[in-house]
Amino acid sequence: MSRQYAAELFLGQKVVVHITPTAHPIEALVTKIDNQTGTIHVNPIGYKVRWQANPRAISNMAGQFLRFEKDHFFFSDTRSLH
Repeated sequence: MSRQYAAELFLGQKVVVHITPTAHPIEALVTKIDNQTGTIHVNPIGYKVRWQANPRAISNMAGQFLRFEKDHFFFSDTRSLH
């Protein structure tokens, strides 16, 4: 049976942050969701920092990328480049 992943973004969710296309992705936990500015705050696992990330740099554990449209975050199979 395949694992099911939530289509919505929620606090405490484990996500993968892609800093650059050539760098290794880093696992992080979602700590704040800002719908007004369209940004996500994450704490990388194993680091004592807090990052503010754009949705296009975040994917869930299934490899679906985060999208932000009409004040709403959701995961999709295609990556948004804008």
